[in-house]
Amino acid sequence: MAAKESQGERRRTASRQKLRTKNSALCSVGKKIDLQHTIETGLAALLADSNWNHRCGDEGIEQWQERLRSASGGIGIWTSGTTGSPQYVEHSAASLLRGIQGGVKHCQDVWGLTYAPGSYAFWQVILQAVYNRNPIVDLHQLGPAETLAKIKHHAVTHLSGTPTFFRRLDGAGPVSMSVQAVTVGGEPLDTRALAAIHRQFPSAKIRNVYASTQAGVLLTSNSDVFSVPDDRRSDIKVVDGQLFVADHLLGRGVPVEGSESERFYPTGDLVEIVAADSEEGSSPLSFRFVGRRSAVIHVGGTKVSPEVVEAAILDCLPQVQAARVYGVPNSVTGQLVACEVVLASDVKDLDSASFRRALQQSLPPAAIPRIVRPVSEIELTGSAKIRRRAED
Repeated sequence: MAAKESQGERRRTASRQKLRTKNSALCSVGKKIDLQHTIETGLAALLADSNWNHRCGDEGIEQWQERLRSASGGIGIWTSGTTGSPQYVEHSAASLLRGIQGGVKHCQDVWGLTYAPGSYAFWQVILQAVYNRNPIVDLHQLGPAETLAKIKHHAVTHLSGTPTFFRRLDGAGPVSMSVQAVTVGGEPLDTRALAAIHRQFPSAKIRNVYASTQAGVLLTSNSDVFSVPDDRRSDIKVVDGQLFVADHLLGRGVPVEGSESERFYPTGDLVEIVAADSEEGSSPLSFRFVGRRSAVIHVGGTKVSPEVVEAAILDCLPQVQAARVYGVPNSVTGQLVACEVVLASDVKDLDSASFRRALQQSLPPAAIPRIVRPVSEIELTGSAKIRRRAED
């Protein structure tokens, strides 16, 4: 057994070495010929040095990391446009490196890249890998089976993606034992996504991250509940169910209203409070995300979060592989709840009455979809989030 394990480790090491470029700060593997250019251009802007890559080969890892941390430039990033028109935000090195981890234990990491080039999540993966001079395997917009095949071939150890991304991988190929860490973000984390990660990547530790293009990485958790740490207590608050963050955490170009002493940015993210912040500090503010304010469906006097309904559908109806919930106009109630569903391959049809009955124990009457439309696929953004159209 020991000889087989040693041989397997030699294969993994050889695979990593094939991915690495000697004396280079980064290495990308994928089909997109502009990926390397995108990375190098962004790092040139961050470091304010168009020749950064020519000099980094002479630097040790600690010197290279210090150069990144003290960089004087910035990277301009467009928001994803999940619920409307994209916005432009510029982040400094301090903002972009806020959630980056370094150290000896990360020197052998191999990162899988699942996000659209130029997005905030894209730069988080790139900078995490570049900071430790790790290889990067391009998985963006690949099919589930091809994604799992590349993860296995290149012995990917770290993956970051949306809950939707990980649900799509469930059962699409053999389990991946090389993956040691999974980072989830961009959407509320649901039980179906958690189960999919545990099945597909049984060796992986799971980290749930709350970040936005406007503010960067703010909170991390090992579940769907986030707790505000002591050093962020004065920077994060909840007003009428919406999360607000202090303006000094934002990238440049984000408009903020309010007095100089209290300038907070409305993130547009809706939360459910699990524990209120106690005055003596013994209990931190804790909450779970339930969706986007701009996507809320107004049914009479009831506000319905599409993400909450989608999670209920996936929990209660195993024959549904994916769902997108949205509002449609109604002359009486203002809007009605509708949904698109992708059925499992062995399911031929879906009875609407049975569908609604299955949701009665989990959702209030106004939130149960009145229109159910089977589709072959759900439209996603470039970063594998369910697209929330502004006209919905």
